[in-house]
Amino acid sequence: MRKFTLCKRIFQFQRISYLKFSQKNFFSTKSDKEFEGINIIDLQKQGQQISQIFQLEQNQLLKEKGNDYEKQGFDYLGKGFNQEAILCFQKAIELNPQLNHLKQQLGYLCLEVDRLDEAIKYFEQSLGFSSDPYEIYNLLGIIYERNNMDEKAEEYYKKCLQTNENYLGAYFNLAQVYYKLNKMQNAKLCLEKASIIFPSEPEVFNKLGQLCQEMEDWQQAIGYFEKTIEIDPENINALFELGVTQFQIEELDEAIHNFKKTLMIQPDHFNALFKLVEIYHSADLIEYAQEYLEQAIKIQPHNVKANLILAGIYLAQKMILEAKQLCEQVIKVDSRNADALYYLGIIYQKENNIQKAISIFKEVTQINPTKYIAQIQLGQLYHQQGKVEDAIISYKRILQVQPNNYFALNYLSFLLYELGDFNQAELLCKKALAVDPNAYEPYHNLGLIYQDKLLYEQAIKFYQSALKSNPDCAEAYNNLGCIYYEKGNLKEAINQFEEAIKANPKFAEAHKNLSIIYENMGLIEKSQQLNDFQFQILQNQSKDFHVKNFKSLKLKNQK
Repeated sequence: MRKFTLCKRIFQFQRISYLKFSQKNFFSTKSDKEFEGINIIDLQKQGQQISQIFQLEQNQLLKEKGNDYEKQGFDYLGKGFNQEAILCFQKAIELNPQLNHLKQQLGYLCLEVDRLDEAIKYFEQSLGFSSDPYEIYNLLGIIYERNNMDEKAEEYYKKCLQTNENYLGAYFNLAQVYYKLNKMQNAKLCLEKASIIFPSEPEVFNKLGQLCQEMEDWQQAIGYFEKTIEIDPENINALFELGVTQFQIEELDEAIHNFKKTLMIQPDHFNALFKLVEIYHSADLIEYAQEYLEQAIKIQPHNVKANLILAGIYLAQKMILEAKQLCEQVIKVDSRNADALYYLGIIYQKENNIQKAISIFKEVTQINPTKYIAQIQLGQLYHQQGKVEDAIISYKRILQVQPNNYFALNYLSFLLYELGDFNQAELLCKKALAVDPNAYEPYHNLGLIYQDKLLYEQAIKFYQSALKSNPDCAEAYNNLGCIYYEKGNLKEAINQFEEAIKANPKFAEAHKNLSIIYENMGLIEKSQQLNDFQFQILQNQSKDFHVKNFKSLKLKNQK
């Protein structure tokens, strides 16, 4: 009776579980009596068969459902809905684990939407099912590289090339990783191997040229760029980089030629235009520099560097309004651009708006405390206004940070000379000469000091040293003329004043001093001619402030 009860319970359970999957389920119609004598093993076998049928039908349903999700995923993918496509493909694989091809597709999608950890997971899973795993190795390298895991990236790029040594992209990627890891020779060897496999691929030689640039192997870089151009004569990048390399080793004519060839192919190549600007500007060929600079600014109207260089050119050409407009344009984009503000300060200074210029230079020093030239300008403006103490403070601020700043030493020494502090002024002149032994201003200032001390022989030596450094220093000739006049050597005095006028024909003081000598000698006509010329010079002279670093003669009756 116990056996019968157990059998019946088994069949009742199976009936409940599988009734809807078996149309021939006879258990529901049998009475308790009919179960007597049925073997339990037979019952178990029948149960297992029914279970298998159920499992097969269940699996088929899941596969069909998975296929539906796959189809829906590709529909989303076609519409550009990548996140939705990822969800569908993930569900498809969950329902139908045999959809292995979707794992690689999921890897691509996750990479595209920056879900890098998931991309790695799916690509690594798909390696076991891919007939061409080299592409997956390359992609895994890219992902690890994006995650700044360069050693891991190197490992996968190498696996890629072991699987397929003809995969050019992997050579480029591996070379890039070597470069980032500072394995420059490894990067070069990698690209050289690629150049053997792909001898007609210009980009291999172009990249080798760029790598040799980084290694400062200029001649080899030139060779690789020339090889690139030989394969592809209109390769813009190679032409430009060839010009850059030639510029580095000062083969300027060749560099100009290649920058111009670049522009023939691509007239709006901003960098080629700007390189031509640099070459012509440094060679003082301002007209050519301006021409290319104006073209460059048409391409990039808001390029700060280009606008500032052009503003500097306009300033040198006294095109004040044009320079001011460019500076104001830069300041609209970047209100704290110290270079633009500095130029604007110079412009206000030229417009004789001294207070505005001082305000601007102060702002520049606040924005960029290391822009010492603005502090120098402040010192000069204070000097112009007679605020000598403020000027001295400006120069001393620079020297606190930069004890060997030549300009601060030179200007401060002259200020102290004017104040009569000859000892301190002389000390600063000698410091300035220690910084720049070829400078002429400190020698000239020492000449002024010793001339005021009436130590003429020493003063003469200092002025001669100044003229050795700068043969066009009209003030030194003029001051020598004054010394020789005081010593009674009129012939040599006349000679020195004439040299001063030759060095600077518009130096009014030299004309005046020579006029005085001629008047003292009774040569009134000659004296008057020089006086008239001096007057014309003064009438046309700009009102810019100039320090009085020259000496003047007086008529005999004025002594």
